[in-house]
Amino acid sequence: PELTKKQAPRVDRMRRFLHVDTDGSSVYRQPASWWGKSVSITVDDATDYRALILFELSNLSFSLEFRALDAALTSQDPNVRAPKVCAFLGNDLGIHGSMPCPGHVLHGGNDERRRLSLLNMGGAMRDWRRNSRPVLTEDDLLVLYRMTLSTVSAQELALYEQRLALVYCRAFVRTFDRPPIIPRIFPYLGAV
Repeated sequence: PELTKKQAPRVDRMRRFLHVDTDGSSVYRQPASWWGKSVSITVDDATDYRALILFELSNLSFSLEFRALDAALTSQDPNVRAPKVCAFLGNDLGIHGSMPCPGHVLHGGNDERRRLSLLNMGGAMRDWRRNSRPVLTEDDLLVLYRMTLSTVSAQELALYEQRLALVYCRAFVRTFDRPPIIPRIFPYLGAV
């Protein structure tokens, strides 16, 4: 279909912005690469790469937002807070400099790793205050204590993960007036 006089300049600006020639081909002449490795993305594996990119972006955003919320809800010096935040997000604070892998999942892996991650998240959140009231309730702290025991069922783990996520989301919305970005589960893919 023909473009109207009004549509043509808009479409032309969009093509220039997206670096697309008028025939629809990309004006980028360099091969696509992923973490320094040249790749040929076909329609079949484009979904795989998209899933990995979304995984990385959501985990990176979650890490940055968690640190921002931590700074907003504590009055402690950031140097004092760093060990607690690093215990949860890792020494790189959740910003990984290597290709995504299951080890980068903040809540993934086996139940023991998940339990420790939740304990560390709860440990960082223990100092959070909103209007001088703790974000974690007495019940949350009791459950957090229960998590320190080495024998916690998978069902208890799932319930505490949901509880901690809910507390985190509520605190985030009340502080920043928008919903947070929650980390995704690692996309186990075949082609990538």
